[in-house]
Amino acid sequence: MGDLTARTQTTAPDRWSPPPVNIVKINFGGALFVNKGESGIRIVPHDLAGSCLAWLSRHLPKCLSPELVEAMAAREALSIAQRLHWRRIILEGDSLPLIQKLQSWPEDHFATGPITSDIFQLLSVFNSVSFSFMIRSGNSVAHSLARISFGLQEGM
Repeated sequence: MGDLTARTQTTAPDRWSPPPVNIVKINFGGALFVNKGESGIRIVPHDLAGSCLAWLSRHLPKCLSPELVEAMAAREALSIAQRLHWRRIILEGDSLPLIQKLQSWPEDHFATGPITSDIFQLLSVFNSVSFSFMIRSGNSVAHSLARISFGLQEGM
């Protein structure tokens, strides 16, 4: 594993900002559709210019807990980054508890479940990883994708 950096923003930004040069920022998150008993995840990686490098919106046939849906989205974001050979990333989501848990790695490498365990294992393949919290209203493109996540849709 290379240099792992983690950061917390003391105040959540209310608008999206691009990543630094040679780093991919991956916005991720989930949505619950309680009235339909379903969930969805969304992933939108961007480059320095703010261009969307790919996207994924996936429907989950059960209404899972918000924490579980967010963790599943983070795991999928890391899997995509690994498959596309992005080694320097910022993982940005709107679940503060999950971002804080991810920032505890590698010091607190004890997973609280199989998804967290998968996430911690995936983190070891990257040269540089930062974590960033973004309030939901600042992450509107990714959040909108989660709302249309019925059926598997990908742009990769």
